[in-house]
Amino acid sequence: MKFKIIQNEIIYNIVNTQINNWPWPHMIYNNIFPESFYKHILMLLPNKNELSGLIKNKNSDYHQKNRFYLSDGDVKRLDNSKSIFWSKFKILMEDGELKSNMLDKIKPLLMDHYGKNYFSHFKFEDTFQLTLDKPGFVLSPHTDTFNKVFTIVFNLADTKSKEGDTTIIHKGPIVTNENSDQSVNLQEISECKRVGHKPNTGVGIFQTLNSWHSVDEVKENRWSIQYTIWAKPKNDT
Repeated sequence: MKFKIIQNEIIYNIVNTQINNWPWPHMIYNNIFPESFYKHILMLLPNKNELSGLIKNKNSDYHQKNRFYLSDGDVKRLDNSKSIFWSKFKILMEDGELKSNMLDKIKPLLMDHYGKNYFSHFKFEDTFQLTLDKPGFVLSPHTDTFNKVFTIVFNLADTKSKEGDTTIIHKGPIVTNENSDQSVNLQEISECKRVGHKPNTGVGIFQTLNSWHSVDEVKENRWSIQYTIWAKPKNDT
């Protein structure tokens, strides 16, 4: 499998997708992966019992007990073909190519959100995570944390969109800190766009003070890849 060629096509498809600016910056992706590679992803998904549970944050209701992910330790315990594939796929997505191209694309947004000299104050890191949401998982309307710059949720569905497996883009008020989500009246938040969990599609979310989004309650197992770019203050020790 020629991972470099595949990487170039993935980056091409992601970077050349337009930014939707209302109600806040986001992208809706179609046909992200080459078709044959996408089928390969689905074929090499781990078994559900080979995943780790996501630790629940006691200060948040967003990460619930029905979300599971493939940790580095889990990858090592997979059978040989799956272990090799997911190890190489993670390296492919985290080698800096996608991150640098995305940072170039969203540079005006970064300057507006983090200041004109953002590169002097932050270093940017990315993470790649295979995720399984089991029935009952739900994300209420929320905005992401300040340091979570940009997230792409790659949908790994093997059939057409399923009821309940939907990401929702909302219009809502500006929040001033990470705890403001809890004090907002839900009546202030209105639905703008529903993005179904369809094969080889995705949603890109740029964190702002009003980037409200949610996930309907999951009715069937929902596989996805979460790719995130983080801004870490350079003075952090």
